[in-house]
Amino acid sequence: MNVTDKTIRHVAREANVSVTTVSRVMNGSEKVSPATREKVLKAAEKLHFTPSRTAIALVTKRTRTVGVVVPYLDNSIFSSMIHEIEQTLSELGYFLVIAVSNNRIEEETKSADRLLAMGAEGLILSGADHDAALLSRLGVRNIPVIFTSIWNEAAEYPTIGYDNFGLARIAVRHLEKLGHRSIAVLHGPSDRSDRTRERIRGLVEGKSDRTTLLFFEGEVSAEAGARGTRRALERSPKPTAVIGLSDIIALGAIFEANRQGLTLPADLSIMGFDNLEWSEECCPRLTTLELPTRRMARAAAEAIVAKLETDQPIAPICFDGSLIIRESTAPA
Repeated sequence: MNVTDKTIRHVAREANVSVTTVSRVMNGSEKVSPATREKVLKAAEKLHFTPSRTAIALVTKRTRTVGVVVPYLDNSIFSSMIHEIEQTLSELGYFLVIAVSNNRIEEETKSADRLLAMGAEGLILSGADHDAALLSRLGVRNIPVIFTSIWNEAAEYPTIGYDNFGLARIAVRHLEKLGHRSIAVLHGPSDRSDRTRERIRGLVEGKSDRTTLLFFEGEVSAEAGARGTRRALERSPKPTAVIGLSDIIALGAIFEANRQGLTLPADLSIMGFDNLEWSEECCPRLTTLELPTRRMARAAAEAIVAKLETDQPIAPICFDGSLIIRESTAPA
């Protein structure tokens, strides 16, 4: 820290300005005149100066950092979300720090506390289910928070996401229109995810009385999707359709159906939920619900920066998803 601080002072001395003025220039502040900015930048170039975020933070009391906690990183829907948030924050002059909760509330709480200790000025969290003590601490410290991947007007903090309940209704009605009346539902742990619970509720409340849903819970993985499909196909009568409440689970269902020698979709329709990049490339191409992940991520990043910069209130946003019909579903 002493070396970095000394270097900042060298730039200030060379430009004949204060250390605070140097840090404002390096931070892109508009509170510096064009002439002074040019003088500081020339001094920095002459001294081969690269600004330290730590040193700037010491002077400005700002880290310009936003923390994001996601359930997983090995699921490409979260990777895509992180990528869009990072790009948007970078465009706005902010930095991203990431933590992974492994879809466990207690781990999420520890991760969020670590991000705040590192200087995160705002947090973006997945879903609206979080530790009450964590939310209380965030409220006391007046930390801006956004819940993503869900739409919940009653949530403690603004939600920027999509209607999991409504999209699940669309899914089950698509299968019913194709004549499917026995549908296996493969999903991740419902006790750890309000998004999963909303999708299950949408299926149950959206189906007709003639349709039977068979639920199989596992982890969010292709392996769990394959195991759930095996269990479903052991039932008599066998389901005519499978819906995985994430594309990666549906991919496991495709793998298992192929292993059992089934012809898709003639013997079994399979549907996903995400529209991940590979869903159009697998065989058969996967019918799925497209989630507005990139639009959601960009909006969340922009909203939290606007709050930090101008104290603009964060407005809840519900983005529309859409049904993508491909070859993995067909009439029963």
